[in-house]
Amino acid sequence: MFILLKSQSNHRYLSCLLVMATFSHTLFAATSENLQDLMELSAEELLSTKVSTGSLRESIGAKSASAVTIIDRADIELTSARSLANLLEQHVPGLLLMTHSEGSKIGIRGLIAAENYKLLLLVNGKNITNMVYEGAILELDNWDLQDIERIEVVRGPGSVTYGTGAIAGVINIITRTAKAKHQLVSSELTHVLGPNSRGLSLSLADSINRSDVFTYFSYRKTDGYQEPQYYRDLSDGYLENPQAYLADGLTRPQIKALIDIRHGNEWNVWFRYTQSGQTHHFNPQIVLSDLNGNPNEEVSRRQVGIRGAIASFNRKFSLAENQSLKTEFSFDSQEYIRYRVRAEEYRISSSNNIDQYAFSQNRSSASLLYQGKFDRTELITGYQMNHITVEAPWGKSRDHIWIYEGVDFLSDVEKSVYLQNPDPRIDRLPTAETAEEIGSGLEFITHSHLLESIFNPSERWHLIYAHRLDIPDISDPMFSPRLSLGLQVNETNYGVVTAQRASRMMPLRAQYLNHKYEEKSKHETIDGLEISLTNTSIPKTTVNFRAFYNRVHSVGFTGQNLELLADLGLLGLELDAAYKSYHREFRLSHSFLDPISVDMNEGLKDGTNRNNISFADYYYQTRGDVPLLLESYGDDLNNWSNQSTKLMYIENLLNRRLRFLANMQIYWNYQGSYDEMGMYENAYANFDTSVLQDAELEAFESQRLDFLERKRNLEAKDAYQLDYSLNLAMSYLWQSSPKLEYLVTIFGENVLQSKKRYYVSTGSSNTYPDRLQFLEEPVSFGIRLRASFY
Repeated sequence: MFILLKSQSNHRYLSCLLVMATFSHTLFAATSENLQDLMELSAEELLSTKVSTGSLRESIGAKSASAVTIIDRADIELTSARSLANLLEQHVPGLLLMTHSEGSKIGIRGLIAAENYKLLLLVNGKNITNMVYEGAILELDNWDLQDIERIEVVRGPGSVTYGTGAIAGVINIITRTAKAKHQLVSSELTHVLGPNSRGLSLSLADSINRSDVFTYFSYRKTDGYQEPQYYRDLSDGYLENPQAYLADGLTRPQIKALIDIRHGNEWNVWFRYTQSGQTHHFNPQIVLSDLNGNPNEEVSRRQVGIRGAIASFNRKFSLAENQSLKTEFSFDSQEYIRYRVRAEEYRISSSNNIDQYAFSQNRSSASLLYQGKFDRTELITGYQMNHITVEAPWGKSRDHIWIYEGVDFLSDVEKSVYLQNPDPRIDRLPTAETAEEIGSGLEFITHSHLLESIFNPSERWHLIYAHRLDIPDISDPMFSPRLSLGLQVNETNYGVVTAQRASRMMPLRAQYLNHKYEEKSKHETIDGLEISLTNTSIPKTTVNFRAFYNRVHSVGFTGQNLELLADLGLLGLELDAAYKSYHREFRLSHSFLDPISVDMNEGLKDGTNRNNISFADYYYQTRGDVPLLLESYGDDLNNWSNQSTKLMYIENLLNRRLRFLANMQIYWNYQGSYDEMGMYENAYANFDTSVLQDAELEAFESQRLDFLERKRNLEAKDAYQLDYSLNLAMSYLWQSSPKLEYLVTIFGENVLQSKKRYYVSTGSSNTYPDRLQFLEEPVSFGIRLRASFY
């Protein structure tokens, strides 16, 4: 695989390979006895582990119509990842993690955006995605992972099961329960150096009157990395006096609370609360002043507060032999508030510092599923209803709601707190002219029909047809079908061919306006064909190879609004291999993506619309004293690494009580992002300066020299070429008595300080590329100490 590496920066490639060679012989780490069963599974048995994500029924991993990555409890126990987003980055083949504004941005199979609205985030199969703004954000930055049993990630479309939004993929967090073999009482302390993150968690599992009860609580306080290296201004280099990186928003700690009650296989009720929000934006610190104008406190300029709660009740009824009826009810609410300090004398949480978004999203969901198993067939069909209201933040009157989408969604012009005695020094405040009055909020209802049918004509063949029909009240219906054919070629080879379509409507803020003004529905769709082959012919080893082609009708940001941007043709190859024995484990994955075609929406080629997907088909007039015409350049995707390799090695010693982990993620070929620089070079080189007056010519030359300086500065940073991150962890399990044990884990993330965290570019509008920004990812070292009583 490494023969595909470019000749540039050879020292980085060689050091990357040398590090992996060095650590391929290092020793590995341990976990507690309640993980022994899972740890002792062979690679072939792990492949046969059933997954619940991507389908209406549990399915064996190798036979699934979807590409599903499982991160199990053993992985979570030993991880070096500081957050859920970093855990996904380390384990999921091809997954790319970037940053933008208020949080981590996840890309899967070439699809990434400044908001995570191209994928869905679930907890125990229940959708907790913010459908108004930012999409999948609530859990991603949480540092505490100890309430999670496993995570299942669908790489690729999932709308056939979960509905609108599952274009790039689905992330399903499955929480711990009392039915799993957990400790009776467990407590954990965590400290991560650098960001000075301190955490405490406590869990309790018990059985009461035939019901299994699991409770969990965690508290996490993080100061963030001080003086992070934000590379934002390409003229001056690193940002001066930067705000902290990954600090708690509003100095509000991260909190988790979970209670899960299960009564046999009959019913289950659970509740979960999450509080998060950390600083990500590349902004300087700002000094607050007291009422007399004296400097008082230095704070991060851009912050966000996120809170969410969900409650769910599930009941299963047996109708007859091999037939059942499953009912599910859930309610979730999440609050989102974005702050940007603009007037120093106001407290950070003042309404004068709220920046365009302050709302809560409340969702009620009910579903009824019938499942029947017959001779050679199985049928699952049912109905789901989702009711969403968008209101003011928790505990606030309706006059505190504010959502921006080209216009400002406010309660009404007369009473909105953002229009009362506006401070003339504050920018980006709404006005009566830009207001879209929504009273107490917005309301949306979607009715859905789900179907999945399985036909097994023989022991070797299986055929699956599934579809989902979503009928929203503010959009045209969306139909997402999938057809999958599986074949047991022989004892060691299994193949699956899948064809499907997935759909999603715009974020609700944009879809509401689209519907109100009777514009045509702008659904993003993906039509995909995927081939999977799994081989187990080598002892203790599984190898899965996938090839896919996706035709994407893509929605993105034009610089003004969300619009249908381009049609993409994406060809991808994925290799995922795993070896597992009693003493060691090795995993390797490689992902390759090639955009076969990029065709920008012709209706947007008027010079006023940017394209954040690719510069291969482009037409935009910049701002500036002498505007430039930016035209098509290159043939790759923006915000994407065409090739990535991920490796993981685990060694088990002392009867698995001492364990050691080393993993590495390698990304290269960001050519689609760097194409923006080439596009600017062409614009300057092809500009007809003969039409300019003397003053304009002088301004043009000043712009050109400024651009060249920024280009040299960026190239000196070795950005958008090769990035790699080495992560280490070691754990030791000590059992002091038959009922008491201690688990100590020491871990380090990005220990070579070799990783850059890139900022999702939405396309530049100046006379130089102002969106090629990144962070020099800092090093993390930490320790976890857990005591468990059985």
